Amino acid sequence: MKKSFFLFLIFIAIVAGYFYYSKPKPPVFRGMEAIQIKPIGTEGAELNADLVFTNPNSMRTQLGKINATISINKTQIAILQEEFNAGISPQSDYHYPIQIRFEKKEVLSSLDSLSVISVDVSGNAGSSTMFSNYTLPIEFHSTIKLRII
Repeated sequence: MKKSFFLFLIFIAIVAGYFYYSKPKPPVFRGMEAIQIKPIGTEGAELNADLVFTNPNSMRTQLGKINATISINKTQIAILQEEFNAGISPQSDYHYPIQIRFEKKEVLSSLDSLSVISVDVSGNAGSSTMFSNYTLPIEFHSTIKLRII
């Protein structure tokens, strides 16, 4: 009886140690994809893009909040403060779509349809669930050829 109990305790210690030392890594922010700017009427515009996160783990992980500032040509157009619940499959990407409307005159007034613009994202993302409590930085800068649809 004592031997079985002792083996059971050793098994529990091994399992607990495995979960303690193999804590999952947080997702990795890879950048923005599918960036488009669409005119809306004569004075507005809309930025559409995907924020891309990769899960480097061999098990599912959670993403639940984004706090980021979006800028075009060094002019802030939005502050994202979103809370949601998204599961990211193992070894795969998660695309978080964003759609931001802003006034053209503040950002794009002197540009034509062939201009090059800079897009910046800065902030953090994370999750606060019991087994996935983390915060990861979001930093992205890109110059893109403006494609007005």
